[in-house]
Amino acid sequence: MKVKSIILASAAFATLSVFSAQAAETIKIAFVDPLSGPFASTGSSGLQQFRYAVDELVNKKGGVLVAECLKLSLMTIK
Repeated sequence: MKVKSIILASAAFATLSVFSAQAAETIKIAFVDPLSGPFASTGSSGLQQFRYAVDELVNKKGGVLVAECLKLSLMTIK
């Protein structure tokens, strides 16, 4: 019985330490939309909305469960 308790406690500690290590990381999110050419206005508008959501609605409120913050990566379609 004592061995089971030690194994369960070790498993719980290992699980918690993994989650706490992951919580310090940054999650990168890609924004893929045209930022040049005839559809640039649509892409720029979407980018502004996406930046607002990441900065104001997530990062300023402490991040998400598995990360402290989100980072936006831009990718344009040509």
